[in-house]
Amino acid sequence: MKIIYEDDAISGGGHGYLVFSDMKFPAEPLSFAIMRASDHQYATGTHGAWGGEKIFLPVEEKPGKDGLLQVYMGPGIVNGLDPRETYAVILKGADGKEERKILQIRNIRYSPVESLDNTGRSHEKEVSPEEVKPAPKIRLEKKEDMVKENTEPVSEQKLPDMPAPQDRKKSGFLRWVILALLILGCLVWYFLDPRKDQEKDVIPPAVPAKSAGIEQPKPSTSQTSVAGPRIFFRGKEVSPPAAVALVRELPNKTKTEQDEIYRLLYFAARHGEASILMEYGACLDPSRPGWGTIGKDAPLAYEAYTRAKAKFPEEAEKARQQLLNWLKENAPRNNQAKVWLEEIYK
Repeated sequence: MKIIYEDDAISGGGHGYLVFSDMKFPAEPLSFAIMRASDHQYATGTHGAWGGEKIFLPVEEKPGKDGLLQVYMGPGIVNGLDPRETYAVILKGADGKEERKILQIRNIRYSPVESLDNTGRSHEKEVSPEEVKPAPKIRLEKKEDMVKENTEPVSEQKLPDMPAPQDRKKSGFLRWVILALLILGCLVWYFLDPRKDQEKDVIPPAVPAKSAGIEQPKPSTSQTSVAGPRIFFRGKEVSPPAAVALVRELPNKTKTEQDEIYRLLYFAARHGEASILMEYGACLDPSRPGWGTIGKDAPLAYEAYTRAKAKFPEEAEKARQQLLNWLKENAPRNNQAKVWLEEIYK
């Protein structure tokens, strides 16, 4: 099974196709889901949003005689895709059988305005001719009337009375008298204020908490665990070894802390850091306890353990066998375990 993404050049930005080839398609009708590998969130098909629930969207197209299947996607999905991410596309048949393939998108043309759904078509209201109101008419005045209105004789206009010269002198003298009284009052208050002597007492400067031997409050571990990965990915030194070092420092007690650590594990594992593959696989391993809000994915966990055998041969093989035994034990009563097992042995 092969899968690639192609922009829809006819419809423009925000429109594209998933092209499936070299596969035996499941029974129709088909549906598909897109999972983001970094946080195991699924495309909802609206507004480019992602959620934790696996949502299968209907496939309206049918496979062609050439063995190709082109699945149309509108802005509701395309605008939420990121070329820097890795995705898992799941094609599901009417019998519940699923086919999964990793998808890496290179270039995407986004639409400037996101559609309300995955159809990519705007639903505009049709306006009848009766609802269209004519524009209001603007009455244009004649040039002669405008000239008459603006050419009234100045002699008829009543000008405001100007103050007499003597009044201006009196008002200026009063202002100076008031200002002098204010200054005199301030001087009297300064010299007669009884609190003046208290200002002579010098207050010693505050001693810094660090020099006084007092421990300053530290930020909570939850704030540190969330801010650490975010600062790391925005920094200059973004490398797999640096991500591993940060994983060793951060707490991992709460689900929020574990989700942030998984981002670092995913980054390091996808960039070839072998020392982290066992921990990355354990997060996805359904036979292991849950890790944060990360969904389980047996095929990806099995792949991580297989890659880890080069550095941890015994530990990685033991983890692979534990995963396979769990899948074989649960496959008869768990359809998801059965699908995972078939995918691993495929």
